Amino acid sequence: MATLAHTAPIQAACIRLHYLEGLTTTEIADRTGSTPAAVRANLSKGRHHLRSLLSPATEEGDR
Repeated sequence: MATLAHTAPIQAACIRLHYLEGLTTTEIADRTGSTPAAVRANLSKGRHHLRSLLSPATEEGDR
C-alpha cells in the first residue's frame, strides 16, 4: 500500500477507505470531493495497480 500511496495516492485512498474502513463509493465520494463514478474507476485502477505490484516479476528465463 505504501508504494501505491506514493505512485497513485487517490487510488490508494479509495482502496483504504473502501476495503479497510468499509465505506461505500458514495461515502468515499463525499469524503474526497469526487463522484461515485470516479471512486469506482479509482478502485478498479487501484486493484489493478496493486495486482501488478504484488505479482512476482517474471524474468526472461521464467516463461
